[in-house]
Parts: sequence; C-alpha cells; structure tokens
Amino acid sequence: MENASELNVKYKIFPTQYSSNYQPITVKKHP
Repeated sequence: MENASELNVKYKIFPTQYSSNYQPITVKKHP
C-alpha cells in the first residue's frame, strides 16, 4: 500500500502532469 501513498502525494504535487500519465494507464488497465 506504499505505492498508493506515494501516488496520492505525487498526484497532489503534480495534478496536471500526473493526470496526463494516469489517463493512459487507466485506459490500459480498464479498456
């Protein structure tokens, strides 16, 4: 669950940049 914590921190620091990277990942995991 450490990844989830880091993900939340990075998402709060870089919401826009992380959102761009998170979108394709979500699409790949849930097409």
